[in-house]
Amino acid sequence: MWKIILNPVFIAGWIIFSLIAGLMGSSKRMGFWGTFLSSLLISPLVTILFLLIFQPKKG
Repeated sequence: MWKIILNPVFIAGWIIFSLIAGLMGSSKRMGFWGTFLSSLLISPLVTILFLLIFQPKKG
């Protein structure tokens, strides 16, 4: 399992999906950096699901 997780392609994909989640979250309460860091730590796919559920920030 560690061979998959430490694979450079897997790491690059994780970072790319985290950047996409950060861009999606730039209009949310946490902003780009908060969303980007949370998706790096938790999971980009879980973060994107949460972003699709919650409403954008007002004003």
